[in-house]
Amino acid sequence: MNYRKEMRAAVCTAIKADEALADFTVKPAWSQNVDRSEYPIIGVATPRETKDLIAHGVSERTTTLQIAAKIEGGDTLEDALDALSEVIERLVIGAIQTSEIECELRETEMPIDGSAGDREGLLLMTFSVARTLNDPI
Repeated sequence: MNYRKEMRAAVCTAIKADEALADFTVKPAWSQNVDRSEYPIIGVATPRETKDLIAHGVSERTTTLQIAAKIEGGDTLEDALDALSEVIERLVIGAIQTSEIECELRETEMPIDGSAGDREGLLLMTFSVARTLNDPI
Protein backbone atom coordinates (compact mmCIF):
# COMPACT_ATOMS: atom_id res chain seq x y z
CA MET A 1 0.00 0.00 0.00
CA ASN A 2 1.22 3.50 -0.81
CA TYR A 3 2.48 5.43 2.23
CA ARG A 4 0.08 8.34 1.57
CA LYS A 5 -2.86 5.92 1.48
CA GLU A 6 -1.61 4.36 4.74
CA MET A 7 -1.40 7.84 6.29
CA ARG A 8 -4.96 8.75 5.28
CA ALA A 9 -6.23 5.38 6.54
CA ALA A 10 -4.44 5.78 9.89
CA VAL A 11 -5.97 9.23 10.40
CA CYS A 12 -9.47 8.06 9.41
CA THR A 13 -9.17 5.11 11.81
CA ALA A 14 -8.07 7.39 14.67
CA ILE A 15 -10.94 9.81 14.02
CA LYS A 16 -13.55 7.04 13.82
CA ALA A 17 -12.28 5.50 17.08
CA ASP A 18 -12.45 8.72 19.12
CA GLU A 19 -15.60 9.14 21.23
CA ALA A 20 -15.53 12.94 20.89
CA LEU A 21 -16.03 12.53 17.13
CA ALA A 22 -18.56 9.69 17.21
CA ASP A 23 -21.24 11.80 15.47
CA PHE A 24 -18.99 12.72 12.55
CA THR A 25 -19.12 11.13 9.13
CA VAL A 26 -15.56 10.53 7.90
CA LYS A 27 -14.88 10.66 4.17
CA PRO A 28 -12.00 11.07 1.80
CA ALA A 29 -11.66 14.56 0.37
CA TRP A 30 -15.01 15.86 -0.85
CA SER A 31 -16.13 18.37 -3.44
CA GLN A 32 -16.82 21.94 -2.41
CA ASN A 33 -20.54 21.26 -1.96
CA VAL A 34 -21.48 19.06 0.97
CA ASP A 35 -25.15 18.86 1.87
CA ARG A 36 -25.91 20.02 5.42
CA SER A 37 -27.72 16.75 6.05
CA GLU A 38 -24.26 15.13 6.14
CA TYR A 39 -22.99 17.43 8.94
CA PRO A 40 -20.97 17.00 11.02
CA ILE A 41 -18.46 15.69 8.53
CA ILE A 42 -14.68 15.32 8.35
CA GLY A 43 -12.62 14.80 5.21
CA VAL A 44 -9.01 13.62 4.98
CA ALA A 45 -6.80 14.37 1.97
CA THR A 46 -3.16 14.50 0.87
CA PRO A 47 -3.28 17.06 -1.95
CA ARG A 48 0.43 17.83 -2.34
CA GLU A 49 3.90 16.45 -1.76
CA THR A 50 7.39 17.78 -2.29
CA LYS A 51 10.50 15.71 -2.80
CA ASP A 52 14.11 16.68 -2.10
CA LEU A 53 16.91 14.36 -3.14
CA ILE A 54 19.26 13.99 -0.16
CA ALA A 55 21.47 11.17 -1.46
CA HIS A 56 21.56 8.89 -4.47
CA GLY A 57 18.29 6.96 -4.36
CA VAL A 58 17.13 8.58 -1.10
CA SER A 59 14.77 11.52 -0.78
CA GLU A 60 12.92 13.48 1.83
CA ARG A 61 9.22 13.62 1.09
CA THR A 62 7.05 16.28 2.70
CA THR A 63 3.36 15.53 2.32
CA THR A 64 0.62 18.05 2.92
CA LEU A 65 -2.16 16.38 4.90
CA GLN A 66 -5.40 18.32 5.12
CA ILE A 67 -8.27 17.69 7.46
CA ALA A 68 -11.51 19.53 6.73
CA ALA A 69 -14.53 19.48 9.01
CA LYS A 70 -17.92 21.13 8.58
CA ILE A 71 -20.31 21.69 11.45
CA GLU A 72 -23.38 23.79 12.23
CA GLY A 73 -23.81 26.04 15.21
CA GLY A 74 -25.02 29.26 16.68
CA ASP A 75 -23.23 31.92 18.66
CA THR A 76 -20.65 29.47 20.06
CA LEU A 77 -19.61 28.03 16.69
CA GLU A 78 -16.08 29.43 16.97
CA ASP A 79 -15.67 27.79 20.37
CA ALA A 80 -16.86 24.46 18.96
CA LEU A 81 -14.35 24.74 16.08
CA ASP A 82 -11.55 25.56 18.55
CA ALA A 83 -12.37 22.48 20.62
CA LEU A 84 -12.61 20.34 17.48
CA SER A 85 -9.23 21.57 16.27
CA GLU A 86 -7.59 20.47 19.53
CA VAL A 87 -9.04 16.96 19.23
CA ILE A 88 -8.04 16.63 15.58
CA GLU A 89 -4.50 17.88 16.16
CA ARG A 90 -3.97 15.33 18.93
CA LEU A 91 -5.41 12.49 16.86
CA VAL A 92 -3.50 13.27 13.65
CA ILE A 93 -0.12 13.64 15.31
CA GLY A 94 -0.74 10.54 17.43
CA ALA A 95 -1.70 8.50 14.37
CA ILE A 96 1.22 9.55 12.18
CA GLN A 97 4.26 10.74 14.12
CA THR A 98 6.98 8.19 14.83
CA SER A 99 10.73 8.36 15.31
CA GLU A 100 10.99 8.26 11.49
CA ILE A 101 8.03 10.46 10.54
CA GLU A 102 7.67 14.08 11.63
CA CYS A 103 4.11 15.48 11.71
CA GLU A 104 3.48 19.15 12.39
CA LEU A 105 0.39 21.35 12.27
CA ARG A 106 1.20 24.22 9.92
CA GLU A 107 -2.06 26.14 9.54
CA THR A 108 -5.61 26.29 10.85
CA GLU A 109 -8.42 28.17 9.11
CA MET A 110 -11.98 28.59 10.43
CA PRO A 111 -14.26 30.47 8.04
CA ILE A 112 -17.85 30.94 9.24
CA ASP A 113 -20.84 31.38 6.91
CA GLY A 114 -24.43 32.35 7.62
CA SER A 115 -26.39 34.41 10.08
CA ALA A 116 -26.16 34.07 13.86
CA GLY A 117 -28.98 31.53 14.07
CA ASP A 118 -28.08 29.39 11.07
CA ARG A 119 -24.32 29.32 10.80
CA GLU A 120 -21.94 26.73 9.47
CA GLY A 121 -18.24 26.54 10.11
CA LEU A 122 -15.41 25.00 8.17
CA LEU A 123 -12.32 23.86 10.02
CA LEU A 124 -9.39 23.37 7.67
CA MET A 125 -6.19 22.08 9.24
CA THR A 126 -3.02 21.67 7.21
CA PHE A 127 -0.28 19.37 8.48
CA SER A 128 3.21 18.84 7.12
CA VAL A 129 4.39 15.22 7.24
CA ALA A 130 8.09 14.64 6.53
CA ARG A 131 9.84 11.32 6.04
CA THR A 132 12.94 9.94 4.35
CA LEU A 133 12.32 7.24 1.75
CA ASN A 134 14.29 5.15 -0.67
CA ASP A 135 13.30 6.18 -4.19
CA PRO A 136 11.75 3.60 -6.46
CA ILE A 137 14.15 2.53 -9.17
